[in-house]
Amino acid sequence: MQRQRSGALHEQVREDLGSANGTTLGKERLVPGVRKGLAVDEPFLVGSLAFVVRSAGLPYLSHRRVITTSPFLAQAGRATEPFGLAKIKVSRSLEPRWLEAILAAAMAPEDLLVAIQSGETAVFRAGASAEAIDRLMHACLAELASWDISATGETACFEPGKPDKPRKARITGQPARRPG
Repeated sequence: MQRQRSGALHEQVREDLGSANGTTLGKERLVPGVRKGLAVDEPFLVGSLAFVVRSAGLPYLSHRRVITTSPFLAQAGRATEPFGLAKIKVSRSLEPRWLEAILAAAMAPEDLLVAIQSGETAVFRAGASAEAIDRLMHACLAELASWDISATGETACFEPGKPDKPRKARITGQPARRPG
């Protein structure tokens, strides 16, 4: 069986790669090698196959709410109020933007997502109690479970200026899936 390259979809842009049957976007046949914008709910044809890009309805996070480990550690070092972390590790490979979008549904508007490494992230919540961080963790795990993604998590609460160790808890397994 020979695989034929017919087209490519790049960040909601469609490009015909010189296919035998061509690509039609809306009512316009694409010129091979020329990229054309693709809107959500706009149909396109690849040969005799029809496709429509649909929105997943996921709440993507603003780039200001996603930080990497180094800026987070600098911010945490300057913290003057208690804060908590819910660290999540997913069991399979996911695109980082998908993980962000899925977890966004469980996050409060002021929460930050800390990108640690592939498949591992943390949610930072300022002023949170241990109970609030535990609820956040369970909400994150439940949201992932609704997408059939199993994950484990750890929580930690910090009180700047106090010499004692942070309160930590490890949550393993996966909560029951949501009905429907």
